[in-house]
Amino acid sequence: MKRIALVVALVLLLAGCAKKSGEPAMFTGRVLSRLDVAVATGPAQTGKMTYAEVNSAWLEWAYADFRAELSAGQYGVMGWDNRAQCTLFSTSFESYAQRRYFAQGWHSKIPAPGIAVGSRWYSPTPGTGHALNVVLTERGALDFEPQTGRFVTLTASQIASSYLLKFD
Repeated sequence: MKRIALVVALVLLLAGCAKKSGEPAMFTGRVLSRLDVAVATGPAQTGKMTYAEVNSAWLEWAYADFRAELSAGQYGVMGWDNRAQCTLFSTSFESYAQRRYFAQGWHSKIPAPGIAVGSRWYSPTPGTGHALNVVLTERGALDFEPQTGRFVTLTASQIASSYLLKFD
């Protein structure tokens, strides 16, 4: 009897997290290879052989949900302080995107094991460092600032200063 209750609870949990209310399709259906990632971003560390291309319309919805999850969700972060640095946000958003992809992709036939959301660490000015997310969409590679939810355009020298570019 306990086993049946556990299975029912697990099924209900998974069914409830597949797609949230109002959530657009997360991925376009296009599968990107490691080579596609490298062509779009430059040399990157990749943990998977293939990635699902992100539907850019999903990003606006996702950022609001990401912030809500941090603030009102299980973490209860009610304000920002100096300990919450850029690496925390870029790593957290990348992890959030992978979790949402797992939930949405559970019922799809897309063969990619992960979504094309990575992290870029670079030097905006000499002697400094910053981290943000790189998202591969139907619009190309977009640099996404997870602290503000805005897209940023890096200069050629900032892109060249990247010292870590990875896709989990």
